This record gives sequence, C-alpha cells and structure tokens, in this order.
Amino acid sequence: LEAIAELGRHITSILDLDELLSQIVELIHHILSYYQVHVFLVDEVSKEAIFRAGSGEAGRLIEEQGGLRLKVGEQGIVGWVAGAGQSLLANDVSQEPRYMPHEALPATRSELAVPLKIGRRVIGVLDVQSDELNAFDQDDVAVLQTLGDQVAIAIENARLFEETHQRTLQLETLVGVSRRITSALTLDELLHQVVHLIQQSFGYYHVHVYLADAEAGYMILREGTGEPGRIMKGRGHRIKMGEGLVGHVGQRGEVVLTPDVSQEPRWLSNPLLPATKAELTVPLKLGDELLGVLDVQSDQVGGLTEEDMALLEGLAGQIAVAIANTRLFEQTQAYAHELEEHKATLEERVRERTEELAAALRHQKIEADKTRAIVEGIADGVMVFDANHKVIMVNPAAERMLNLPVPIVLGQDMRDLIEEADEAFDRESTLTILTVLSALVGSRERLEAGEPLTQTRFQIGERTITASFTPVALTDGGPFNVVAVFRDITKEAEIDRMKSEFLSMAAHELRAPMTSIKGYSDMLLLGLAGEYDERQKQFLHTIKANVDRVLEMVNEFSEISRLETGTLRLDIKPLHLDKLVSEVVVSLRPEIEAKKVNLTVNVPPDLPEVWGDRTRIIQVLTNLVTNAYKYTPKEGQITITVQWVDDSVQVDVADTGIGIAPQDQEKLFTRFFRADHPEVRRVAGTGLGLSIAKSIVEMHGGRIWVESQLGEGSTFSFTLPLADYAQRGLDK
Repeated sequence: LEAIAELGRHITSILDLDELLSQIVELIHHILSYYQVHVFLVDEVSKEAIFRAGSGEAGRLIEEQGGLRLKVGEQGIVGWVAGAGQSLLANDVSQEPRYMPHEALPATRSELAVPLKIGRRVIGVLDVQSDELNAFDQDDVAVLQTLGDQVAIAIENARLFEETHQRTLQLETLVGVSRRITSALTLDELLHQVVHLIQQSFGYYHVHVYLADAEAGYMILREGTGEPGRIMKGRGHRIKMGEGLVGHVGQRGEVVLTPDVSQEPRWLSNPLLPATKAELTVPLKLGDELLGVLDVQSDQVGGLTEEDMALLEGLAGQIAVAIANTRLFEQTQAYAHELEEHKATLEERVRERTEELAAALRHQKIEADKTRAIVEGIADGVMVFDANHKVIMVNPAAERMLNLPVPIVLGQDMRDLIEEADEAFDRESTLTILTVLSALVGSRERLEAGEPLTQTRFQIGERTITASFTPVALTDGGPFNVVAVFRDITKEAEIDRMKSEFLSMAAHELRAPMTSIKGYSDMLLLGLAGEYDERQKQFLHTIKANVDRVLEMVNEFSEISRLETGTLRLDIKPLHLDKLVSEVVVSLRPEIEAKKVNLTVNVPPDLPEVWGDRTRIIQVLTNLVTNAYKYTPKEGQITITVQWVDDSVQVDVADTGIGIAPQDQEKLFTRFFRADHPEVRRVAGTGLGLSIAKSIVEMHGGRIWVESQLGEGSTFSFTLPLADYAQRGLDK
C-alpha cells in the first residue's frame, strides 16, 4: 500500500506522456525491486501492443534495437493480456507457451502482466519480470492490478492534457497560418509559407502542395518541405490525374485520410520519403474549381486522424482563396509591367536590331572578302557547284589548272556546257569538262549517301589531277552545294611511277640470283655435296634464312608494283572462309606453338560463302596471324573470330601483344611504315605487309581496320562481301 501511495504521489503531477512512462517503470523497478518493468500501449489502428518504456539497461537496449511491437491477442504474454483484458501470471516461463523470450532479458524466469484499462477499454499492459522461479503470488497480482489502475488513469490524463494542449496549439497555429498566408503576394512565396508553416506547426513528417494542370491531365508539385521537396521540385515531379492518392483527389475533389498506407492500394511509394506510414490528401477548391491538392504525411501508422482532417479541410479553403488572389495579383502585375516595358523598350529594340543587322552585314562582307582573298590566292584550284551542277565560283588556280575560261563557265550548268562545247571550247577543254562533270556526279551520289568527303584522280592530257569534293549544307536535310578542290600532282605521280618501276626492276633482278642461292643452299642442306659438321650446317641454315627473308621482301616489292600499276588480277569465286582459316592455322601452328602462344579459333558451322580470291585471302590471313604471334609474348593469347555481319563476313584477329600507339594507328596501313617500338625493331620486316593486305581487301570490296590499346593488345578486322550478295550486285 505504501508503494502504491508513493507511486501515486509521483505520477499524478506528470502530464508529459513520455516522462510519465519513464518515471512509472523506474519507480516500480526501484520500489518493488523487480528484475524488469515494461509498459506497452495499444495502437488501435495497427492492433499492436507497442513498447513505450522499460527499466534499466535492458529497457535502453530494447529502445536502441527499434523497440518491440506485439500483435494484440497473438504474440507473447503481453499480446495475450492486451487482447483478453485479463492479468496473466507465469511463475515458470519455460512452461508457458505464450511466453516470448528476448535477447535483452536472458535471465527472465517468471513474468506477470496486467492490463491497463479505462472502463472496459484496454489502453496498454504493465509487465514485470523476475529472474527467479515462482517469484509472484496472488498478492503481487492484486498489487500490480491496483498499480495498473493508477497508471492507466495517469496515462489517460496525460493523453487528454496532450490532446487538449495540442488542439489549442493547432487552433492558435491555424489562426497564425491563415494570417501569414493571406499576406503573401506571389504564388511561390505563398506556397513556400504554406508547406513550412503547416509542417512546423503540426509536426508532420512531410507536406506537399500540388497544383492542377487540367489541360495536361497532371498534378504538378509546386512546393514541398525539406530536401525531398527541393529535389522533387527540381525534377519537375508530377502525378497523372487518377493515379495515386494525390491523382485520385485531384480527379474526384474529395478528401482522403489513409491511417496506414500499407493497406491502401492507391498509395504510391516514394524513395525520397521512405518513412511515410500515413497520408492525408485534401483538395484545394474555389467553388467547384479544383486548384490543387494539399498532401501531408506522417511517419507513424495512425499518425493522422479525423482531427487533422477537419483542421486541414478548414485551412484548405483559405489556401485556395490565397492561391487565387496571388495568381490574380501576379497576372495584374505582369500585365502592367509588360505594357510599361513594351512602351519603354520598343524603340530600343528596333534600334538594337538595326545595329545588329548592320554589324552582321559588315561582318559577313568582311568574312566573304577574306574567304575570297584566301581562295583566290591559294595554289589549289577551287570550284563551287550548286545543287543543279551550276558553277557558282572558280578561282584563278582552277582556271589555269583546268584551262577553263571563267567568263564562259561561271553561272553555267556543267551539263549545258557539254552541249555547247563544240562551239565554245577546244577538244582539250571539252574533255576536261566531261572529266570534271563525271567526277562531280559520282561524288555527289556518294555525298548524298552520307560520306563527308570523296576523292578521285583523273588525267588531263599528260597531267595528273586529284579532286576532293565536300558538301556544304544550305539547310538541314535540304539540298547542298559542293566545293571541289583540285591539285596538280603530276610530279608526285611521276615519282610514284619511277619508284614502282624501280621496285619492279629490283624485284626482277634480285629474284633470279636469290632463287639460285636458295636452291643450292637447300641441296647443300640435303647433303648432296657431302656431309658437314654442325657448325657448317648452322652457317647453311643462316644463309637459307636470310635468302628466304630477301625473297619475301622481293615478293612484297613485286606485289606493291603490281598493285600500283593495276596489273594485279584477282581470281574471284565463292569461297568457304572456314576452310581458308583452318589452312592458315595448320600452316602457322608450329611457329605459334614454338613461341608458346595460345591460339583460339571461333568459326560458326553455318557461315555463308564469301566472294574472293583464294590465294589473296590466304595471304591477308597469313599476314595478320603472323603479325599477331610475332608481337605477342610467351603465354599470350591469339583469338581468330569469324562472324556474319549484314551483307558481309567479318574476320577478327585479336592478340594480347604489345599494342599500337594511337598516333601509329593512323599510319599503320601506309607503305614502309613500322611503329617506333623496341619489340617491332627486333622483328625483321619491310612495312609493306599491311599496306598490301589493305589493297587486297579493298579490291574485294571490303574494308580493313585496327583497334588497339598500347600495352594491352590489338584486334585487326577485315570484311569480305557475301558471295550471294556480291553476285546479285554484279547481275544488277
């Protein structure tokens, strides 16, 4: 009785609920010396008994672990008492099936729980535990029930005080919010004040205001509290009419209170608001017109009630009026400002625009004069043609180089000039016009297909001319002019011809003695002139290896000469590329295995035939695979992959070798080029192999390229047309 009286004296004066519950458990724990004391309060919405206070270290530990929630009538002794409204004594919890152990209370042996009731309504459970068996008797039950009655009354009083105090604050806040929002003059200022005042005043987890865009059919977020509101507003967050709680209220114009969003199928989760447990969505209406939606959220199940709904519905009407007033004010201000600005700036705009146009014209004339001076002064010939082949510019160099009189050709259609050639030009000029027109027509077709630049070479008498054609767009996707740049490369062509003749002659003169030396060295190695000791044999092998290398160089010189003179002929026919790959792999596998390099071949079984010269394709494959194993270190990897791509077959030879620097990749397929790398210098070569391979592939109508990372390896790829596709093209 003294304990009950002492507890009553302490708790009757405490009106803060959290402080009250903390004092209750500590006082009971101290006065009655129980092992552990807990207070659970019942949540009517979730139907759970929720841990609110616990004594000592165990109580603190349970709170740090996120508390404890027990289903009423289902979980543990406390859950059963909350559901039945009756006390439950378990003097040996190991024999009580309803007992639920907890890691924070390992020593519990006995447990006594009594309901906290107001009338017939259970508002919570007072639970005490002992670390001894048979620790409680009926006297303890009676004492705890008496304490429970006092605790229940104190809790209810604290709740009523808190609700009354909160209601008073809410009404005071409602008046303050109303006064503040009616003083806002701009919509942004108004909505910013609305969401932040409501959140600060009522302690909501989050507050949003959406405005309706009836034409687009969306609710547009215009303001929100905190960092989530700032992010969502910055992203232009919006919700379609009819979707989610906001969209539903925006479409129906009716308030929706959702005490537990997990039970509401229309609720849309938001990763920026992970703690939302309850939501209240209120329409902002002016008469029958829906202006927007006020959306508030709580981080507690049941955290929003009918009182919140009544409070915010009253506030929503004032917010709607304030929105309409600020919009009208902003529209009036904008209209007045626009009229004033229009009057003040119209003359200034006209003056500025006139000056801009005059400056633009002056600048345009200056740039045109600069361009014309540059074009007329350069050594290369330049002609510009419009979309109808009409000549719209010829520089002096082009006039001299092509022997075309500017006064006659300027402004004329090249096709008309052909018809008038007999009367206006001599035979050489007529042939020049025909040649330029042919190059122009062919280049325009390729430019229209998307090529950024086309080049061609032609003869005018004894001179060799190169022409580069570039498109100049007039409008996006429309017709374009063509700029042609002509260069006289007669001297360069003559040097190339002499070089080719020299290479051909050198190859011819070297082939006979080298063949003879190779033959005799082979016979000596076969022992036809007698036996030799190991040293002599080594000398003979060295002679043979060097002769083979010279013959390889002779063959490459010969190939280059034939390619440049156009005398190399291809024996084109359908080929099974898988067989050619196998043949090359078989021939090179001894050298690859001798270097201890791994080789993988990926060729699909259903590969279609390609169009090509068997000998030349083997030559290209051999060159690429040989380069791969020469520049790949021991235990490296070479992978040959063949695949069908569109109207061609693509071959990839990948290695894990030394790789090629970006600046070297640009020159890799030019004659006599070898990369500046120590490993490259250690391997003999002429720098002609890849140049020959490129010419052979392009003669087949394919293309060859490289992708490489220095120090990581390279992939050389080339394509060959499908036999069926190439044959259809020839037939056409």
